[in-house]
Amino acid sequence: MREHEAQSFYKMLINWRIMGFTMKVMIDEVVGYWNTLREEQSRIVYVGKWGDKTRGGHKEYWTDITEKDEYEKVNLAIVRLKEEYDFIDNELVKYIEVLYSLELIEESLYLKIKYGTDDKTKIALLNCGISSILSKLLQEKYSDMFEADIGNSTVTFSKNLISEMLKNNENGILISEVKMNAKE
Repeated sequence: MREHEAQSFYKMLINWRIMGFTMKVMIDEVVGYWNTLREEQSRIVYVGKWGDKTRGGHKEYWTDITEKDEYEKVNLAIVRLKEEYDFIDNELVKYIEVLYSLELIEESLYLKIKYGTDDKTKIALLNCGISSILSKLLQEKYSDMFEADIGNSTVTFSKNLISEMLKNNENGILISEVKMNAKE
């Protein structure tokens, strides 16, 4: 984190979370950036344990991104973003929580950094293990078919939710997620 480039990179990732970018948008941004790299020095990018090249005598944490096809770039972007957001969640958010507890940042900013939203209902859904994609769908199309207890971070689904989702031809994975999280 002492390097300016690393600071800029994490600032960008945190801004993406604050702005509520979806994983698809973030992947498109990363791959789009990689597709602009052409110079010898800049086309070698850090990809962590998925790397196949060394740089400056360090481990094989780097790769020549111009040698990868679009499918490989997307896969590398996914694993890199997952790893980086895990680092943000497990390391950097601790400092954000301290700043928030000392009232040095506003609640809205704190929630957007930590959860990607300041919407209390969506946060309750996320805290119950509901994915961001399903949370969005539930709020947009099925808001009358679930009840979120924000204080206790619990969610209760209507008995008709799954049949309504099936009727609307929703993604089977999202329906399965509701089934897993529904309490009988």
